[in-house]
Amino acid sequence: MKIDQPNGLVTDRPNCGVVAVAATLDLDYDVVFAHFRKSKPHQWRGRLQNREVVAAVTALGGKIKPVPATRSLKGWAEWNTVKGGTYIVHVGDHFVAVRDQHVVDQVEAAPAAEHWAANKRVLHAWKVN
Repeated sequence: MKIDQPNGLVTDRPNCGVVAVAATLDLDYDVVFAHFRKSKPHQWRGRLQNREVVAAVTALGGKIKPVPATRSLKGWAEWNTVKGGTYIVHVGDHFVAVRDQHVVDQVEAAPAAEHWAANKRVLHAWKVN
């Protein structure tokens, strides 16, 4: 089952963390954005830290645990994921959601080997249940 971009997606912001959380939990973009908005300054547009993404998954009803982060995104998706597993992955300065070697962010939804970030190094990764 491939992963899709969340409903209500806004693409003109640095909101990759919001999109990754929404896609992995199958929530609307607006629900997740509103969750983060409560604790952010008025001018916040979407940029997030690792700890904020992890905390949001838990607060929004998901379970999250770290998994090994190695290789490029395409190699990581091939060797470090299990069929049906859903992941949030931090590559470079960007978050993506991964399920069944299919990657989603605010730019595109594509197979890991074809995604624009395919060759970026995975810095952190979490399995989301």
